[in-house]
Amino acid sequence: MKIIDFYYFSGTGNTFLIVRRMAEVFKKSGVETRLARIESANRRDLDTTHALGIAFPVAGWYTYPFVQKFIESLPAVSGTPVFLAATMAGSCLGLMGGLRKLLEDKGYKPAGAKVFVMPSNLLIIEKDEVARKKVAKGLRRAERFARQILIGKAKWKRIPFLSDFSLVLGRKIWKLNWQMLGVDTSLCSRCRLCLKLCPVSNIRMGEYPEHQGRCEYCMRCISFCPNQAITFWKKHVKTYKAVKAEALLD
Repeated sequence: MKIIDFYYFSGTGNTFLIVRRMAEVFKKSGVETRLARIESANRRDLDTTHALGIAFPVAGWYTYPFVQKFIESLPAVSGTPVFLAATMAGSCLGLMGGLRKLLEDKGYKPAGAKVFVMPSNLLIIEKDEVARKKVAKGLRRAERFARQILIGKAKWKRIPFLSDFSLVLGRKIWKLNWQMLGVDTSLCSRCRLCLKLCPVSNIRMGEYPEHQGRCEYCMRCISFCPNQAITFWKKHVKTYKAVKAEALLD
């Protein structure tokens, strides 16, 4: 691998931390690594002569629909190396194996896949010390995974039935149209940060931010709101973020 195009989406920063650490390892080994955000990526810019990396959070046993669309609409190739990195707080079932088959059917050559357990971004929020330990462990594993990719030793497991079931289940879950987020106008300062962070342009600014029914629940707006004005099922909840909002903005 001489050049890696590494596409990623990060909701609260966990995936961004993993991608950044892997990119550091690649660059130290002399491999040019180009980072690109999935939410602003143009598939026409994809260079199939470069190795391809894709990183994303696991959500609903798959990932957010716009990330699904990016992966599933990748062009057919002939032997382009590809690797995946995913972050999660719970379980992904056999998701990575399902994606291996999907990408192999498009002509990509599997170069490895790894799932990293990181702090939860909603409801079950660990204490700061526990979260720091999880992040530190995840970053160590990211370094090892990057080195394994470079020497061709990274693994990518596939369990046929479970892997295929994970893709089917995830797609069905994300067809549900949940409406879970709202705005507490008594706390909102109208800073517009939520508009800037939303990867699917679901929020527009009226007198206060308004959700437009296209939310994919990446939790960026609720996690980074400086006044905790975004509500979940009309309630204020504890949230987590791994980086400052600026790290996730173009």
